[in-house]
Amino acid sequence: MKRLEHSIKKRYLLFISTIILIIIAALFILQSSVNDQKEVALLINKASEQCMLNERMNSLVYSFESLNGDTISSETIGAFKDYVDEFENTHHYLDSVNKQEGGSKVLDSLLKITDTQSQKIVSSSRNIINNPNKNLIAEDVNSIADAELPYFLTMQSVIREYQKSADKNLQNLLQTIYTLAFIAILILMGEFLFILVPALKQLFEQNNKLVEVNSELAKSETKIKENLLELTSLKIDLEKKEAYNKVFIEQAPTAIAMLDNDMRYIAVSQRWVTDFKMENEEIIGRSHYDIFPEIGEDWKEKNQRCLNGAIDICDEAPFVRADGTVQWIFWDVRPWYISEGKIGGLLMHTGDITHLKEKEDEKIRIEKILEKSNEVSRIGTWDIDLIKGDLFWSKIVYEIHEAPEGFKPNLETAIQFFKEGKSRDTLEDAVNEAIKNGTSYDVEVELVTLRGNIVWTRAIGQTEVVNGKCIRVFGVFQDINEKKLSQIALNKAHTELKAIFNSKAIAIVATTKDGIISKFNPGAEALTGYSADEMIGLERPILYHFREELDNFTADIAKQYGKSLTGFSAQQELAKYNAYDTREWHYLRKDGSILPVQLTLTSIKDEKGEIIGFLGVSTDVSEKRMAQDELLQKNKQLNFAEEITLLGNWQWDIATGNIESSNNLYNIFNLNKDIDVLNFDTYFNLVHPEDKEFVGTCVRQIIEEKTFNKFIHRIVTGDGVVKTIQVLGEVVTNGNGEIIKINGTSQDITATKEAEIELNNAHMQLKAIFNSGPIAIVSTDNNGIFSHFNSGAEHLLGYSSSEMVGLKAPEIYHIEEELDQFRIDIAEKYGMDPDGFDPYLELARRNEYDTREWTYKRKDGSTFPVELTLTAIRNEQGEKIGFLGVAFDITEKQVVKNEILRKNQLLNFAEEISLLGNWQWDTVADKVEWSNNLYNIFGLDKEVQTLSFNTYFNFVHPEDKDIVTDYFDQTRVEKRLKRLTHRIIAGNGEVKTVQLLGEVITDLFGNIIEMIGTCQDITAAYAAERELFDAHTQLKAIFNSGPLAIVSVDNDGIITHFNYGAEFLLGYSASEMIGLKKPEIYHLDEELIAFKEDIAKKYNKDLDGFSPYLELSKHNAYDTREWTFRRKDGSTFPVELTLTAIKNNEGEKIGFLAVSNDITERKITQCELIRKNQILNFAEEITLMGNWQADIINDTVKWSTNLYRIFQLDESTDTTLNTYLDYTHPEDKERVAEHMCKAVENKTFTDLSHRIQLKDGTVKIVQLLGQVITNDVGTVTEIIGTCQDVTAQKTAEIELIRKNHFLSFAERITMMGNWQWDVVTDSLKWSSNLYKIFEHDESLTDLKYDTFYSYVHPEDKEYITKYVEGSFLAKKFPSNFIHRIITGSGKIKTVHFLGEVFLNEQGEVIEMMGTCQDITEQKMEENKFRGLLESAPDAMVIVDENDEIQLINKEAEKLFGYQSDELIGKKVEMLIPKRFEGMYTEHRASFFSNDPEKRLTTGRNELYGLNKEGKEIPIQVSLSPLQTEQGLLLSAAIRDITAQKQAESEILRKNQLLTFAEKITMMGNWQWNLITNAVEWSANLYNIFGVEENTTISYDTYFSFVHTDDKDRVTAHVERSIKDKNFIDLMHRITLLDGTIKTIQLLAEVIVNTTGNVVEMVGTCQDVTAQRMAENKFRGLLESAPDAMVIVNAEENIQLINKQAEKLFGYSAEELINKPVEILIPKQSSEDYVSYSDGFFSNLNVSAMGVGNEKELFAINKSGIEIPIQISLSPLQTEEGLLVSAAIRDITVQKLAQTKIINAKNDLEVLAQKLIIQNSQLADFAQITSHNLRAPVSNLNSLLGFYVESDDNEEKDFLFKKFEAVISHLTVTLNTLVEALKIRSDNSRNKEVIRFEDVLRTTTDILSGEILKTSAIIKADFSKLPSINYDKIYLESIFLNLIGNAIKYRSKDRDPQISIESENHNGKIKLTITDNGLGINLERHGNKIFGLNKVFHRHPDAKGVGLYMTKTQIEAMGGAINVSSKVNKGTTFTIIF
Repeated sequence: MKRLEHSIKKRYLLFISTIILIIIAALFILQSSVNDQKEVALLINKASEQCMLNERMNSLVYSFESLNGDTISSETIGAFKDYVDEFENTHHYLDSVNKQEGGSKVLDSLLKITDTQSQKIVSSSRNIINNPNKNLIAEDVNSIADAELPYFLTMQSVIREYQKSADKNLQNLLQTIYTLAFIAILILMGEFLFILVPALKQLFEQNNKLVEVNSELAKSETKIKENLLELTSLKIDLEKKEAYNKVFIEQAPTAIAMLDNDMRYIAVSQRWVTDFKMENEEIIGRSHYDIFPEIGEDWKEKNQRCLNGAIDICDEAPFVRADGTVQWIFWDVRPWYISEGKIGGLLMHTGDITHLKEKEDEKIRIEKILEKSNEVSRIGTWDIDLIKGDLFWSKIVYEIHEAPEGFKPNLETAIQFFKEGKSRDTLEDAVNEAIKNGTSYDVEVELVTLRGNIVWTRAIGQTEVVNGKCIRVFGVFQDINEKKLSQIALNKAHTELKAIFNSKAIAIVATTKDGIISKFNPGAEALTGYSADEMIGLERPILYHFREELDNFTADIAKQYGKSLTGFSAQQELAKYNAYDTREWHYLRKDGSILPVQLTLTSIKDEKGEIIGFLGVSTDVSEKRMAQDELLQKNKQLNFAEEITLLGNWQWDIATGNIESSNNLYNIFNLNKDIDVLNFDTYFNLVHPEDKEFVGTCVRQIIEEKTFNKFIHRIVTGDGVVKTIQVLGEVVTNGNGEIIKINGTSQDITATKEAEIELNNAHMQLKAIFNSGPIAIVSTDNNGIFSHFNSGAEHLLGYSSSEMVGLKAPEIYHIEEELDQFRIDIAEKYGMDPDGFDPYLELARRNEYDTREWTYKRKDGSTFPVELTLTAIRNEQGEKIGFLGVAFDITEKQVVKNEILRKNQLLNFAEEISLLGNWQWDTVADKVEWSNNLYNIFGLDKEVQTLSFNTYFNFVHPEDKDIVTDYFDQTRVEKRLKRLTHRIIAGNGEVKTVQLLGEVITDLFGNIIEMIGTCQDITAAYAAERELFDAHTQLKAIFNSGPLAIVSVDNDGIITHFNYGAEFLLGYSASEMIGLKKPEIYHLDEELIAFKEDIAKKYNKDLDGFSPYLELSKHNAYDTREWTFRRKDGSTFPVELTLTAIKNNEGEKIGFLAVSNDITERKITQCELIRKNQILNFAEEITLMGNWQADIINDTVKWSTNLYRIFQLDESTDTTLNTYLDYTHPEDKERVAEHMCKAVENKTFTDLSHRIQLKDGTVKIVQLLGQVITNDVGTVTEIIGTCQDVTAQKTAEIELIRKNHFLSFAERITMMGNWQWDVVTDSLKWSSNLYKIFEHDESLTDLKYDTFYSYVHPEDKEYITKYVEGSFLAKKFPSNFIHRIITGSGKIKTVHFLGEVFLNEQGEVIEMMGTCQDITEQKMEENKFRGLLESAPDAMVIVDENDEIQLINKEAEKLFGYQSDELIGKKVEMLIPKRFEGMYTEHRASFFSNDPEKRLTTGRNELYGLNKEGKEIPIQVSLSPLQTEQGLLLSAAIRDITAQKQAESEILRKNQLLTFAEKITMMGNWQWNLITNAVEWSANLYNIFGVEENTTISYDTYFSFVHTDDKDRVTAHVERSIKDKNFIDLMHRITLLDGTIKTIQLLAEVIVNTTGNVVEMVGTCQDVTAQRMAENKFRGLLESAPDAMVIVNAEENIQLINKQAEKLFGYSAEELINKPVEILIPKQSSEDYVSYSDGFFSNLNVSAMGVGNEKELFAINKSGIEIPIQISLSPLQTEEGLLVSAAIRDITVQKLAQTKIINAKNDLEVLAQKLIIQNSQLADFAQITSHNLRAPVSNLNSLLGFYVESDDNEEKDFLFKKFEAVISHLTVTLNTLVEALKIRSDNSRNKEVIRFEDVLRTTTDILSGEILKTSAIIKADFSKLPSINYDKIYLESIFLNLIGNAIKYRSKDRDPQISIESENHNGKIKLTITDNGLGINLERHGNKIFGLNKVFHRHPDAKGVGLYMTKTQIEAMGGAINVSSKVNKGTTFTIIF
């Protein structure tokens, strides 16, 4: 058979191998074909590329002809060359492939043709590449063109051949596949026929042979069965005999086993199997020692002796099983005999008594636990036998009484132990009552031990009464001293807590989870003005909160925890994190006043940690707020004062050398406050080098003399600016006279010094101006006759000086009317009578001048306007000697002025848009001019034309008047207007914030004659800034308070903020970290790496180069996780850290913020795992047991023999279920019967214990165990079980129960349970009360350590693990083992474990036992009191009657600077200044003598406290009594009231503002009590209704005013509001007593009580008469609006349009209503409009689009034409919701006008700039003229004097020659000046484009001789800017002068080198000419470098004219020139054209 199998396998393998080979061959052929196809495809691709390359080459060649120039660029040739190379390489590749593969003849011939053509193309291309000149390549181009088409056609033929080859390959592949398939089929058929078929034939033959063999086997089997039947019959007979022998053993009720001589089992009883847990073992036939391998040699020897005939009996012995368990057994082992004298084996009768042993051990354990519990819980028992008079005390009772064991107590002596008084009387009464009436008692009394110690005890007594008489009193006695003292302390804490709660110093408000107020203490009543009755159960805190602050609070908390505002509850979120929030709020008091408070908000949780409410503790911070505001105001004023006086203050600490200074001092010294450290060295380094010695001397003198003398010196700032500083100071010394600090100020007086210099210069300039220029300057003597008449006057008036001086008066060219008006004006100015008044004398008398416009009359009779300044001339003695008049021709100015007036209209439009107005103040005449918009800003009637400074000043806010006055005073000094921001009260009463900017205009003498400027209304912007500041302040307050560590870093990771919480947690100071360190200093490296990996994994990023911070920022995400921080001292602690990015307004990341809190305590409990314990099952079977079997179907019962014995029945008795019930105790029958029925019904049998009553009356207790048996369909068919006599055990249990009763009773009253832990087996036992404490199911007795550990609070697990491990190490149980557990129902409890450790002989811990007490309530009360005490915002100090401090909180430590241990037990006087001790003693004595009821109302008293540093602190103290068992204590709530006094005026001001706000809004508030029908109105509401304020108001009063037509609607609305408990806005009319009809709008809130009934309504009433009238006018206005008006809703659908809109867009109203607004807005504007309107709906402000720099907007009309528009959006709040009004204006015309306006504005600016430059030039010219003419004229006068006096002709000739020289010099000077004047006045110079190189070339040609002579080198670089549009003559002159001077003033030590460079500088042309010549001393000559005739070197050709003319020419063309130079280094001239 195997050979056949092997043969078939071989043939099958051959068949499979053939198939595999065929498949491989097919795959090989396919792969080969695919490769061929790929190769052909590649060749086709190459050939196609060749065609494309050929085409590209030709295209490029053809493009050569269109190129500019003859030469083809290298880039083009390079590209062409690349094409040629690729073309040639591809052709070679195709040719080589064809040759290698031996292609077809067709391909060979085609490729040969292409070879010829390609060579021609390549050759011609190479020629072109080598000769890239398009004139030389024509032939090659033609050659390429000729070859292009043939080559292309030939290559197409090649591609077709390749394609044919591919098709042929594909055809060959198909043929090959078909052939292969045919061959495969033939091979497989052959193998099947010649290999597999013969094998199958052999298989069938073999099968037939097997059938024959099977038939023979069947016959043999029949014979075997017959033999087996005979053997079976013999076996049955044998088994019957053996069964009779075994039946007794198997059915025996006890454990019996029968073994043979080899100790193999013959039979065992079921009880044996059960007792020894062998249910799953096959026992019969196995060796006894195989079954029990754990049997030792001693037992084996005993068995051997029994096999020899001995009998072995044992009552109890431990049997250690193989699994380590111990089983207690008894045995009776004896031999059994086969025949007489022959032993057949052993008969073992044994039993398991483990359960009895455990019961005994349990009894011992309980007694031990009871004893231990008594020791731990200090509970002892006592018993009084009243018959015998004996008194029994347990050991603990002796210990409690501290009595020796030999002490014999009796009832009388026992009672005498109790403390005399209340305790003894209480106990004596209780005992007597017990003896007399049998009454139990439970009392707590004080006991005095034999040693005199007073102990609190608990005495519990119960009585035993027989026949109505008490014969015995017994009970327990417990030492509760520790608990009682704790309770007393707790009561004391409760009292203190109550005192704090009832204190008016702190407002404490608690709410339910729903926000309804549940507690409202007197402090809250005082702060809010509401009573507790009004609030509790009725209101929510929102009543006195502001909605805006609540919204901000919600937003802050949401942001803090990274939550969305939708559905967010800030309080719930804080509660979730067990966090609290402290911040400042404002309370709206009942009387309407607003009160700032500091509120700490936290949650209230129950034992399960679930939120049951919220708690708010607040204090009044009005004074603090006012102090802060005042301090801020003072700082602002100080900074402002320092800024305007250029003053800075400083404080120099001599010891440290550090200097603290104000911000302005840093500005004066040009230092950076954030970078530069200010000390003496810093200051001294800035002192001017020339002043250092002087300053050093001054400082030494100050230190030596200890007095400070003012000194002045110069400093040089970092940017090189020299300033003059005046230093004032004061020296501060200590008690020893040593200097400790110097305080002082430093003032920048540079301007003052410069002003002195300028004054001298001005004097010289004045003289120069008088003698020259176009200014008309005339002077008269006292008689009014001209004494001077300068050339300017001659030019202007046409008169010559000779006609006027000494002959005429100025009236000759004045107009008489103007002279009269001048006289009248001056008279009115000084309050004089114009008649006979001389204005000139009055001006002279007052030393004043007059500047005004006049009209002059020329000699030819023409007139022209001038500006004349008139003043008196005085001599050195101050006597008037005449008058001076200085006049300017202002003809052009008048023209410009008229033009300006014309453009003012445009300016007014711009001002309206920007809320800007301009002003002009003639300071001389005190006349002020305002633009129209300035009238609007100030709310002034435009009819008021006469304006002065006082007009403006009267509008200034009263609080800002001093600031404005100081500002203008400073302006007069500095002669410049700085930016000023202040408030005004406009004409309509509105307070606005305005900002002034301007310019000061002075006359020639530096006197201010005019100020001009702008005034902008920045109220909205200023309010936004204030809001930002407030937000910043709040953020800073949050940052610097609370238990959180807040750290922020910049983008580089450097710490920028490090708050107090971070300092406290980490041990670093902020100064150590900010700007210096990164957070990595306190992080662990491994955690940083793990963080990086987590974030990278979260966002699927690679770790290389990955920044987790940037990734979080990119996703706007945050990360919260636990970290470990390393403190400065190296210790570590866990924190929970939230990390997020900080972004600016543009969304750019500017850093990161980390908020962390210490979670050390939480982590302690998280590392422990809870382990569960299991207890042993006590339901073990006992020996007195029988088994039974109940057949439910047949109602038959079978009992074992022992069960008959238990029931004392004969075994022949028939038994049924009723038989069993007959013997059941009558009282238990019903219960047993019900139990049996339930077992059948539920198909399970539960254990049952009950009593049976035998025939002789004996009562036994039995226990039933059973099992229900069901059939396949689930029907109960049988119940089997056991019945055990447990009477003995029950008797023992009764005793055990009695003991347990005492233990449970003791545990229950002490909330205690006991436990026992077997460490070896990890089994745990709990008492019943411990189950209750843990709320563990008592039925679950299998307890382990893990059972206990599973209940441990997660935060305490680590702590527990450490304690348990410590117990094992120390081998003793800790006494302070207190922790939390979470019970089965989720409650959190605090438990206290006490215990004892038991060791074995080796010193190993084998067991622990002890007690566990529930101390939750005690702990909660302690924590609650301490928590509330610490959460109090005030300092709390509790003292006793001896003035000794008993308790303080953290706020007290913070206020006084002491630690708690420094104050506890100390006298409170150490906190009070000595000067107040008498006041305190008197007040305290008064307090302790007052009635306790009155003490609770004791208000706050203002005193002063004394801190640790000895500094007095103003405080407010609120005293409250604390009645305790130790006596009366005094609780003082102490508050720092430094800021409180300052706050009172602020509160008053705010109340006034509130009243004012009601008046201006025409609003009043009201309150209606529906219970009493009482109504309260605010003052303004009386005004609205026209009712006197004292009138009593009710609802009927209000209703009587309701308009007759509106009464029904009002009544229905009120009734609906009461029904729906919701007040909807109501608007109706009222009729006043005088008949006036008004429209009012009511807003209100409905208030309900706890039962949901409406009890009150509160709200506001506003007079909206004007608004209603406005609404009626709205439609009319809408239609009359000049602009198109479109009104849309929030969905952007059109709701309303006017006629202008229909006209503009061409639609009718019906076509647009409810259509989307996009119909009118083209697509390019839609997105802007949508985004803008979305933003508008979220920020309701009037906004404009398409205005100013906004993107232009276009609308589209019905015809599709685009129209440029401007849109102004305004919100419309309607009853249907928010609408948006869009005013749309067609600005087509405006666009054109705007262009013209801009051009005009630019022209105006150019003109103004030109006038400024001309004025400056004019002043310079006047100075130069004066300077250069004064000397020659003076010289001529001198020579003329000498000439007249001389009589010598020779001397006269000499003098005459001098005359000629001076006149010649004067002529040159005058010619130069005339030339300069021509240059300046010539505006018609021709400009042309000039190349700098050309000008330089001309210049070098002119100077070629000097250049050659001096070897001068001239380098020029005009590459950056080669040319300029300029006057050629001027430019050549400039080059000639500057280059000529460079050569002329060369250095003798080196050849002259001149560098010239041109460049573009900020859009202007800059020319720089640098030389290396002699240079110029600019410090000496810098101010006259460009002056006329100014020379700086002794050179014979130096005239001092060149630079002057150069500057004149440059400035005449609108340019500027400046110079920088160093002596002997060279000079650089820079020209800006």
